[in-house]
Amino acid sequence: MKLLLKIFITLFISITSSFFIYSVIILNTTKTDLEEKLIQKIKNNNKLYTIPISALLYEFNEDVLISLLHSIYNDKEIVKIELIDFSNNLNLTLNKGEFNADDIIKDKLELKYANEKIGILKVSYTKKYINIFFNQFKNYAILFSVLLVFILLISLYFIIKQIIKSLDILSKATEKITSGNLHHKINIKSNDEIGLLANKFETMRENLHNREVLNKQQSEKIQELNKEMIETQEVLIETLGEVIEKRYIDDPYHVKRVADMSYLLAKLLGMKESEAISLKIVSPMHDIGKIGISDSILLKPGKLTPEEFEIMKTHSTIGYDILKDTHKETLDIASLVAYEHHERWNGTGYPMGKKGEEISIFGRITAIIDVFDALANKRCYKEAWQYDEIITYLKKERGEQFDPIIAQKLIDNIDIFIDVQKKYST
Repeated sequence: MKLLLKIFITLFISITSSFFIYSVIILNTTKTDLEEKLIQKIKNNNKLYTIPISALLYEFNEDVLISLLHSIYNDKEIVKIELIDFSNNLNLTLNKGEFNADDIIKDKLELKYANEKIGILKVSYTKKYINIFFNQFKNYAILFSVLLVFILLISLYFIIKQIIKSLDILSKATEKITSGNLHHKINIKSNDEIGLLANKFETMRENLHNREVLNKQQSEKIQELNKEMIETQEVLIETLGEVIEKRYIDDPYHVKRVADMSYLLAKLLGMKESEAISLKIVSPMHDIGKIGISDSILLKPGKLTPEEFEIMKTHSTIGYDILKDTHKETLDIASLVAYEHHERWNGTGYPMGKKGEEISIFGRITAIIDVFDALANKRCYKEAWQYDEIITYLKKERGEQFDPIIAQKLIDNIDIFIDVQKKYST
């Protein structure tokens, strides 16, 4: 009912305003046209009066002249005529009475004969009849507009009332469908567009109901399979990362810490939850390429020679080659992490020497987390660093080895990452 009232009021205002504006334009145009016609008539009369009156004055045929003036005076729009004869001292005035000066148009004609000025003819025209006609037209136009608006509003009221009734039925049915109630049948008996729309809605409701029954049977099974698949994928990736790391470091929790801390840092940097989860899943695979490095180099207790270090550096490319071209979003991220986790912000890293934001956000996060965890824990070639020493190192390498924004975010929230270290301590 509220919608009907709004439509009714809107239509009433719109139609009334339209007819009001239309009437004003028409009326103004009509009045202007009538005044222009009067002015044109005056111009034509000038040509009509000047020659015969001038000739009569010159010959001074007074009787004919007066008769001519009286015939002109019979024009209803002419209210006053003044004739001044310079030669014969004739002054003749015909006046129908007093008129409003605003309604008078005065015209003055110079009477000449053989280029000699022999007299003046002054003619006063009234706009009274224009105003009378204008007012009559105005009244008729307003009466017609009101009558037409009234008829339209009555027609629209009954049409809209019927439409609103059908739409109300359709709206309630739609609300029930939206809320999940697919058992409410839509029943509108009409041959118009709303009836056709109602039939389509009813067909849609039946189809949705049938699909709901089918989907309900399959939904739980699909959810279980998806959950099992994701969990299996995470376990396999984590296990593979652990196997690789255990080949050369005795730290069973390294990949768990890297995974958890990469996720936390990604969230602190404002990354989407889906991206942060993907990074958590793939970060344990950052060193997967080390399966292609011989044990003599990988497990060497001492410092590597320059030649051996060059071979060790190839593990980034090996990991990238293993994971690339899978056309799977998760493994595409894993390939970037494997490829870029030894790149440096200043461009001095390997294997490509990328710098700045040329390095993906996933590579930059994994790089600093991998170094942080390595420094915080004991290795065969070093003791664990104190956290104050790690923070000093991170500050020193901001803008050099590490993305300065990521490094600062890690420093500002260092306690969160220390808690992860304590949780998975060896």
